[in-house]
Amino acid sequence: MENNEIKEVKKKEFSLSNKFFYGYLYFSIAGSIITAFLSFAYLHHHYWNRPKTAIEYTIFIGIACFLGLFFLPDLLKSIYKKVMNLFK
Repeated sequence: MENNEIKEVKKKEFSLSNKFFYGYLYFSIAGSIITAFLSFAYLHHHYWNRPKTAIEYTIFIGIACFLGLFFLPDLLKSIYKKVMNLFK
């Protein structure tokens, strides 16, 4: 009986962390797209006479957001696990 209960608890924790991970991943993808669009709009207005500079900065911001997709979910997932361990 105890083994079945332990397996059920582990399964619940795993599914919760998966939902959290994929939810954050979708949120960060949408956020990076919105950030790239808003940064291009602002930079295009700011560098009206130099549109090439606005495009270069937008590419740089887009690369930074894209790299954030790879590093932030793992970091946030480890922080989430540490916080959940505190409340056990």
